[in-house]
Amino acid sequence: MGFLNDPCCERLAILLPGPGALARLVASWLRRLRIPHNDGIAHPMRGAFDDEEWRSWIGLQEQPRVGSLLRFLNHSPATVAIFAPLSLRKIQNTLQRACGDILIDAVDVLREYCSRRTDKPEYPAIAEGLRVVRSLPQRATFSQFVKQALSIFHALSWGERSVELERLSRDWSEGIAAAFSREHFLRWLSETFAEASLSRDAYGDHPYARVQLLLYTHAEGETWTHVIFAGLNEGVWPTRDDESPFLPDEQIAALNQRSKQQSRFGQGQEIARDGATLCLGSRERRALALRQLLNVIESTTHEIGVAAERYTQSPYEQAVNPSGFFARLFFSARGHALSQREIARLHEHTREWLARQDFFTLTDPKSLGVTQTVEAYRARRTSAPFGEYEFAFRENSPPPKISFSATDAGNALKRPALVWMKVFLGVEADELNGGSWSLATGQWVHRWMAVIGAKARENRFVPQPPAGEIVRRVTAAADGFHDEIMSILQACKRQLPDWWTSGWRNARYLAEQFAKQFGTIPDWPQLATEWTLDSTQRIQLGGSNELRVRGRIDLLLARNDQAQELWIVDYKTGNAEPLKSNAEQLRKQLVRGDGIQI
Repeated sequence: MGFLNDPCCERLAILLPGPGALARLVASWLRRLRIPHNDGIAHPMRGAFDDEEWRSWIGLQEQPRVGSLLRFLNHSPATVAIFAPLSLRKIQNTLQRACGDILIDAVDVLREYCSRRTDKPEYPAIAEGLRVVRSLPQRATFSQFVKQALSIFHALSWGERSVELERLSRDWSEGIAAAFSREHFLRWLSETFAEASLSRDAYGDHPYARVQLLLYTHAEGETWTHVIFAGLNEGVWPTRDDESPFLPDEQIAALNQRSKQQSRFGQGQEIARDGATLCLGSRERRALALRQLLNVIESTTHEIGVAAERYTQSPYEQAVNPSGFFARLFFSARGHALSQREIARLHEHTREWLARQDFFTLTDPKSLGVTQTVEAYRARRTSAPFGEYEFAFRENSPPPKISFSATDAGNALKRPALVWMKVFLGVEADELNGGSWSLATGQWVHRWMAVIGAKARENRFVPQPPAGEIVRRVTAAADGFHDEIMSILQACKRQLPDWWTSGWRNARYLAEQFAKQFGTIPDWPQLATEWTLDSTQRIQLGGSNELRVRGRIDLLLARNDQAQELWIVDYKTGNAEPLKSNAEQLRKQLVRGDGIQI
């Protein structure tokens, strides 16, 4: 505003490092002040076909795995008809459960696995839906890729994309006879359907305005009366270029030295010899950027302004230093070095100068929408009873009766906020219970150990087999699971990964060790596995308190046929810590949140 009020101001350039928050902040202030300008950075806008559904489909084709598949299902309305009558949540839960069962997240493997699961109706339905969501071949000719893509587009009801793809590939696709990879065809598709454009508001769409918002790289070669250099922080501009991904800077310098020769004009000048060229390393690129900045200053006739940040908020709030170019300008103007004390003084001087101007209106901090945050901050630090800011209800008890899973009970002390959001808000954090390896190992071991009892869901006791027979059944179940996965991968023309074999062997060893423990407990001749509770069981604890238990029991042992005395066993395949016998140690353990699982 000060530069624009100068009668000598004919062309004012505001130079910014690149698209981002700073560029949008400057453009929004110019719009609020109703200053016509030319926004040379603007907003990159997507084309008509470049929506989230299209990008998620491209990601699925690049990596046909369960994660990219779930993102595509979330963004594609066509999945409602493809997987009908299953709901999206049912599809997600079933696919995640199937992925946890076999620990392989490839879409074709999951499709084959679901087609073989006949115990539940949703698995075959999902397998049929996955046959519609097909993948492009790994290698093909261009016409074959186009034909396959058109078939997929028709299955997803993408009529407009089909017409556009036919138009763009007409009359020339047959001329490319060589086969190439799927990645190259997807790159062509992405760039063809992108159609990115720049969008400006009404005040920023004036190409011949006095005020020009430009990138640093676009300001050279013009004549300016006033220039503002913004974002001059270390590493922001000039950018901190790392070494070339192909050659280190030392090798680039040596290569350039061999490619140079003495010039015939003047003395001491070097040029590239015939048939050779020079490579730019990080130092050369930085020197070139600094030279461009100096050229802009030399072409400015009146005044320049320089701006830099004192603090950055990403990834967390921390102090940042001005760039070397900022310090160089300060030394040229003031005659002494730029110290931290000078930076603080400049910041205070700038605040006082802005306060004296009348074109900015100071905003009341209470109107910035932080009042509720301040209230929550203070409420969490008072000695009052728990309330909504501590993930608790205002009343003494929750409105509905809830039942925690054993895992949620174990996480309630360690991660109360995550358990609260999962149970009461329906928002579940990813990998709340650990990695997929530990979850799959536990599922496999429990499944293999269940073969020593009656059939699934029968809920009855059977005589305990001999110790050797128990081990044989468990290891046979583990080997049968291995053969099943091998058959699925062979149907998908895939090899069994070494990492999967290593994890399976670890789970088989754990199951075998559990089975061998039965030889040490001869006084419990009756057993039942995977005993399912009919409904939520209530165990009275005295007074009005009760413990609500649901789910399945891994193993039940009984001394006689009447099952008057029972031993409840819960398998732990991880590093679960048993409860301490000492009262003080037990209290400390419970406070840490260890050993909470029932």
